[in-house]
Amino acid sequence: LRMVPNVIAEDLVQPLVNLILFLIFWALGWQLFGAVVATDVSFAVALVVALLFLTRGWRRHTEPVGEVAVVGNRELMLFSLPAAMAGMLALVTMWIDRLLVAYFLSAADTGIYQAASQVAFIFILILNSFNGIFAPLISAHFAAGRKRELNDLYKVSTKWGLYLALPVFLVIVMVPDQVLGVLLDSRYVAGALPLVVLSVAQLVNLATGAVGFILVMGGRQNSWLVLSGAALAANIGLSLYLIPRHGLVGAAVAALLSIVGLFGGALLLVHRWEGLWPWDRRYVKGLVAALVTSGALVLADRLPLGSPVLHLLALCVVAVVVFAAVLRLLGPDAEDREVMQLIRGKLGAGQQPPQ
Repeated sequence: LRMVPNVIAEDLVQPLVNLILFLIFWALGWQLFGAVVATDVSFAVALVVALLFLTRGWRRHTEPVGEVAVVGNRELMLFSLPAAMAGMLALVTMWIDRLLVAYFLSAADTGIYQAASQVAFIFILILNSFNGIFAPLISAHFAAGRKRELNDLYKVSTKWGLYLALPVFLVIVMVPDQVLGVLLDSRYVAGALPLVVLSVAQLVNLATGAVGFILVMGGRQNSWLVLSGAALAANIGLSLYLIPRHGLVGAAVAALLSIVGLFGGALLLVHRWEGLWPWDRRYVKGLVAALVTSGALVLADRLPLGSPVLHLLALCVVAVVVFAAVLRLLGPDAEDREVMQLIRGKLGAGQQPPQ
């Protein structure tokens, strides 16, 4: 299916409606209540837009689908309930440290930690974008039993997710205080170290790729559920111990360890049961590009630009340009061209799963 309707409904309509309504309600003096209402209404509008796209797609779909396997209610529930619960627990694992920070620390500290968490959330957006593109193809390869093609697709999608994230990650690690100060306010600079730790956690998430989805597609949803529950319990336990002693950094470390445990454990299970592994020697190109980009950022950081906004903007431009240039000089792998074709197909006329 095409990705354009999904992008319009989820990534364009919802944020735009949210912003417009927030500004209107804020001008009316609704403040916090207005922000909540704006968010709820924006998601409702996005749902309506998505349903309109879906209805139009159903009407246009006239191709025969062939035989459809009939699944009983019991089999459906045994598959869907653990998968849904696992997804919910994994999501709570990403958020529970923020709630515990609010319990143990001040409102100011909670705001700082929330800001750092939101900035680090950009890596999850990158991962979700790639999962949305490659999930139907992964499912098709699983159904057809094409493990070699599945392994290749897993490697390529994970590699490209890292390629997109590394320039952003390097800038955050280089100047986390400027990132928070420019994007938010100088009062949030205290979250610089937690931001670095949380960014490392989400980079680990990216580096393991779509392990949760692969476990579910392979019929291992119960194992994914157990892993998600264990990660949530670990995050809560570590947060209860570390936050009172180490504050915001303790909360970030608790999140890091639980995320590494969740996705690292899932990666080992995927390798053991499915024989899949996301990394190979082709990642050396990305490593070289990251090292060269790091050196360029060290030099660019010394530029006397004066304005923090211009300085951060210059670092972002240097990171993206140098990283892309080094990859270009090293030459793309053959499968990289295939990935770009798949992405163009998903964003354009559509790409049917291989038969």
